[in-house]
Amino acid sequence: MLIIAWSVAGCSASNESVVSESSTSEPQSSVGPTATEPDNNAFNGNLNATEANSGTVIVTDEINTDGVDEVVIHNAVVEDPLVQNTILVTFDITVPFYLSNKLRVDLAWGDINLTAKWVGGQFWSASGEFPTQTEHPLTITFYDDNGAVELARYSQTYRTASNVSEAVPIQAEQFDATPFDNDGDGVSNLDELNAGTNPFLDEDSLLEIKDFYSLSRNDTRFSRMSVSESFESRLPDDRPYIGTFDRDPDWGAWGELVLPDPSVDGDINIDADGNGTLTMQAGEIDRPFQIRLNGNRTHSESSISWEVVRQAWNDDYYHKENVTNTVSVIDENVREFVEVVTGSNTGTYEFTWEVNTNLTGNLIEGSSLCKPVAGSAVITHWTVSVRGRYASILTTTVSKEIDDPYWRVVEVENNMLETREYFVRELRVQQRTADPDAAFFVCDFVDLK
Repeated sequence: MLIIAWSVAGCSASNESVVSESSTSEPQSSVGPTATEPDNNAFNGNLNATEANSGTVIVTDEINTDGVDEVVIHNAVVEDPLVQNTILVTFDITVPFYLSNKLRVDLAWGDINLTAKWVGGQFWSASGEFPTQTEHPLTITFYDDNGAVELARYSQTYRTASNVSEAVPIQAEQFDATPFDNDGDGVSNLDELNAGTNPFLDEDSLLEIKDFYSLSRNDTRFSRMSVSESFESRLPDDRPYIGTFDRDPDWGAWGELVLPDPSVDGDINIDADGNGTLTMQAGEIDRPFQIRLNGNRTHSESSISWEVVRQAWNDDYYHKENVTNTVSVIDENVREFVEVVTGSNTGTYEFTWEVNTNLTGNLIEGSSLCKPVAGSAVITHWTVSVRGRYASILTTTVSKEIDDPYWRVVEVENNMLETREYFVRELRVQQRTADPDAAFFVCDFVDLK
């Protein structure tokens, strides 16, 4: 038996045998067909890591305390092939809307990079084998021009599950386009391309810069009255106040053309809380021209509101405006100006208009006025033809963010057949060169102090 055992050891593991020091500890188990029980502690103490993971049968020579050589056969541990350690993940991706035949969608997660396949429309798909129960940042980037122009990106942390497969939906609204603005004009590449502009060219640098744009003007197409000038600036600080006034020294303060010899009279009736009315009527002695203004003032918490009707008559036309205007206190130095104007002109020239304004103004130190610094105004003007149809539509949008250097004016005529765009340094409430304060609005009220 000993001769046979030594022969087996010499043929199977001549280069892998490990000779151990003898041990006096009691053996825990037996391995292999030996005549006596081996010392497992001695065996485990001398088995190196390479041998343990080799997946081969290792035969070692053992020398026990009695001087009898023994043979130990050990089977190394192998990985269970039935344990699930990868997962097939499919990403169903809906990208933001944009039409191009050079689109591309790339996915990155850890060391895995995939290029999605186009399914149709805004839908793309990407699949791959991922390790289970693993977490990495996931980014999906949407490109145009075969990867040359970044349009939008999805960024989230993603952890795989332990299933065989998983489907992950990504929605268009989860993409962010704002980081990608190649020309630095504040408009994303995606928005520029959808609008038909060049994302590598700042078109703003090519626009004309004018001095101002006025919400109330002395021309035939727009509003001709400012609530701040025609009403609020006419009120004294006394509360309550009941009084009358006659000819105004500056007819232009009523938002009208200067006339040679107007006859003007009006009444003011404001109670102790700041609520009341102001009315005015005027006419030209040598001309059949009449104008009438009626306004109701309301003091509500931290705001002052006016509801105003302006009417004017001449030989061949009747001109009417309805205005609601509210100025609210935001903080010590900031006010909000909200106004809606609807108007019409009938007679030889027939047209209608509408103005919607929402502005933020800063209080001018040492005055009761505010300068518009941000916000928007949309002015729509409809011209009526002789047959009663709208011959033209002009929509003008004036807007500015608080950090923008200029107000942007965009004029669109006849349903986008013609567009004009330019900047202005100042947005005025009323266009009157005689009084520089006409650019501002009244925003500091004795009623709110």
